[in-house]
Amino acid sequence: MVRIDPARLDTRLTLLPLYAAVAWVAGALVLAGKGEVRSAAGLWPVAHAVLLGVAGNAVAGAGLQLGVAALGAPPPYRSISWWGAVVGYNVSLVVMLTAALDEVQTLRRMAAIATAGALAAWALPLSLRILQGGGDRTARLALAAGLGGLIAAAAVGAARLNGLALPGGKAAHAALGLAGGLLPIVLGASRAIFPTLLGVPASRGFAWFGAAGIAAVILLAWMTPWMSDRDLWWRIWGSALLVVAIPAQIPLWRRRTGRQPALALAWICAWLCMVVAGGMMLVQGAEAVRQATFLLVVVALMTAVPATLLPIVAFVSWWRLRTRVPRGTQVPGVGLLQPERLRGVWLMFRLPAAAAWLALVWPPTGPPVLRLAVGLETAAVLALLAAFLAPAFNASRFRRALHLDQSQ
Repeated sequence: MVRIDPARLDTRLTLLPLYAAVAWVAGALVLAGKGEVRSAAGLWPVAHAVLLGVAGNAVAGAGLQLGVAALGAPPPYRSISWWGAVVGYNVSLVVMLTAALDEVQTLRRMAAIATAGALAAWALPLSLRILQGGGDRTARLALAAGLGGLIAAAAVGAARLNGLALPGGKAAHAALGLAGGLLPIVLGASRAIFPTLLGVPASRGFAWFGAAGIAAVILLAWMTPWMSDRDLWWRIWGSALLVVAIPAQIPLWRRRTGRQPALALAWICAWLCMVVAGGMMLVQGAEAVRQATFLLVVVALMTAVPATLLPIVAFVSWWRLRTRVPRGTQVPGVGLLQPERLRGVWLMFRLPAAAAWLALVWPPTGPPVLRLAVGLETAAVLALLAAFLAPAFNASRFRRALHLDQSQ
């Protein structure tokens, strides 16, 4: 079982990627509210950009903050350089999304190249540092392989937009990004941080099974560009998702403590979405790929990723508070910096909002459902922002009160 050692956290490292991940959720909602998303088809460019914004920043921020504490990885490079790489990534991504919505293809192609380069600038050093760590080997290999998959997917996507023909076409980009990049990162992160955050039990049998599952997923992802034109291949993918997702839920149901209920529920829902997506692909083959991808991106990832970032930012804020007050001072617990009820309120709106987004594609529906989805997501985003900003606000309030007490 991997344990997070807070003493290894470098409080000088920037929290910018974690805040940027949440900002992308809010930005997507603004686009939907302004009418940029008018139909199910219009969801895809926005969903793609939000996936890159939320998931990319979440991986960068969590990897930077917890790669050291959980896996013993040295920081990739100085904080200011990391800050610059993340800013460049987000600026390029904003330009690419704007160009896609305005159909300015030349600018979109240039922004895609810049986005791929900026992603490689932070993902490649991070993956190398994680490999040098001393933590759980399976988690380190999965995270490093997943970061490599993200780099490859960004390169393939930029090459496609610039007219370079590659095996598999669009399927190569999607397979490398989702299955070769994000899925191994999700599985590796589950082994690296869930034991501490959720108290899930350690099991040697599940460890070996998880390692085999991660290896199989990575192999399938890298083979997909050459096999994507075969219906049977997508049925194999559906079987693989079922094999990975069903056992992955078992430790969550067997967790020894009741802490972090919102996080546990979010991840259980995410794994259930993967089960549904896998079942669809197993039964329908290539016909279900589009709907299954939408289910995994809009519902599963957009629920599980913010749910995971919330306790991470609370934990990091709590440790920073401890290091910035006089030794021996009793500080509020993590649960006081970010009350669990805030996470619960966010999830209470997020899950119905996800169901409303799904109603836009199963079967395709019109503006009333879109307005419902935007309304529910607005409430969810407001709750998410409140929960995300609460640790910094409460920590600052405690420090001010402590300073006043000491000055009297």
